[in-house]
Amino acid sequence: MATYKDATNTFVLEAGEVNFEIPGGASTLHSNVQGNALNNVLTGSDGSNELSGGDGNDTLIGGLGEDHLIGGAGFDIVSYEYSTSGLRIDLNVNTPSTGPAFAAGTDSDSYVSIEGVIGSNHNDTIVGSNAVSEWLNGGAGIDDIQGGDGNDTIIGGVGADILRGGAGIDTLSYATAGSGVNVTLNSADGAVNGFGSLGDANGDNINGFENLTGSNYADTLNGNTGANYIDGGIGDDILVGKGGNDTLYGGLGADDMQGLADNDLYYVDNALDYVRERGGEGYDHVITTVTFDLAARGDGEIELFQAAAGAGAINLYGNYHTNHIIGNEANNIIDGRRGADTMEGGGGDDTYYVDNAGDVVIDSQGNNIVYTSANFNGSQFSGKVIATGSVGISLTGDASANTILGNSGANRINGGIGNDVLTGGSGRDSFVFDSKIGDHRTNKTFNLDRITDFKVKQDKILLDNAIFKKLKKTGKLKDDFFKLGSKATDKNDYIIYNKSKKTLSYDVDGSGSKKAVEIIKFDKKINLTAADILVI
Repeated sequence: MATYKDATNTFVLEAGEVNFEIPGGASTLHSNVQGNALNNVLTGSDGSNELSGGDGNDTLIGGLGEDHLIGGAGFDIVSYEYSTSGLRIDLNVNTPSTGPAFAAGTDSDSYVSIEGVIGSNHNDTIVGSNAVSEWLNGGAGIDDIQGGDGNDTIIGGVGADILRGGAGIDTLSYATAGSGVNVTLNSADGAVNGFGSLGDANGDNINGFENLTGSNYADTLNGNTGANYIDGGIGDDILVGKGGNDTLYGGLGADDMQGLADNDLYYVDNALDYVRERGGEGYDHVITTVTFDLAARGDGEIELFQAAAGAGAINLYGNYHTNHIIGNEANNIIDGRRGADTMEGGGGDDTYYVDNAGDVVIDSQGNNIVYTSANFNGSQFSGKVIATGSVGISLTGDASANTILGNSGANRINGGIGNDVLTGGSGRDSFVFDSKIGDHRTNKTFNLDRITDFKVKQDKILLDNAIFKKLKKTGKLKDDFFKLGSKATDKNDYIIYNKSKKTLSYDVDGSGSKKAVEIIKFDKKINLTAADILVI
């Protein structure tokens, strides 16, 4: 129970006490109530009261009389929802209208540190202050609500309301509406008022707003040519940005979102959401918390398509435009579809599908796989590369240890630097070696490749003379440069095939003092000859 101080007619809430109503509600005596650090609900009497919330997010209900309402720290609300008539509530009035004695007079409340207002169910006029960002709710009735200089949120409620955002970045909200609404914001310059129809929005006159929040039902929400944040809320909504750098958040439900011109950001949280854009209308960005297919559930050009952090293992499918697709920390499947796409996995073990030679995959973390039906340069990709289809393609790895598998066509395979595992497949394949090599000790640690299925007289080994300088002229390897055995015996025995060890080596000085460098390890003992090697 609150402690009562008779000398000042003050009630002070005890620790742990949340709600308090001045005893004898019909009393016209002046009383004070002091809240605590909790989220208090303080209710005055019919007299002129001073209610002070203290710390916490408090609700102050003054009742009749000229009340002085002090929110204190936190987000504090004054409520008139039980009033029997319409009111004028002006948060700029911060001193009692008739002095500290609170004598009867104008019946005008005063406010200090108040961030929110709940109006009555009648026709109210609510004026926000010029000090802070406020939440103003008119309740039922035909209300006139004017925001202040802060970033205000205004709820008209039921009735044909006049709603003015004022200065700042203001939000018009229908989050409390009992049915769907249709709303169009004012023009970006304020020269043309916005309007509403259906449900709580019916007959609303709107100006001075940049952002818009819908109901928990099916809404149609239209922005303007400025930068808007439009939140559909729950329900299957239609959101239209109408130009400007808009943020469109459909909320729960299958939402249809269209940003139009400029740089738009879309938040997708339902696989049945639909994203509409047109080519050449800015740099547009989609962030999704669910598996999403831009080709099936969107049209137009989306430049950046991204999995939300913390959304788990979701999959991202691009469309026929050039997309930049980024996964999250989980295991993602990323398919750019048509277009020269850039795909990044982030953390996790990611799977990529490549269908355009211009596709780029950037991923050096996790156990990753690329399935490709087009030429693929994996210079920024670490993992396994698998060719699909039956048409021969070019496959290139990066500086890490890659596993590269060709298809049934004639593939050109280049592992790059790293101890790579290379498999050509059943076609006539070429294995390219054009990366810097080390000496006889170090090369084994960073650039000794393994070929699992080399077929003599069918496959070829291609040695770049910029690396293997002694081979000089391009074309078929000279027979004199090839040696079958464990070491060079002539000064021009530069390429040595050791069948027993299943290795191919390069000896820069032939039978000289320098030791040969192993460059290839075969899985099987094969009858390799100079005819199987080309100099490029």
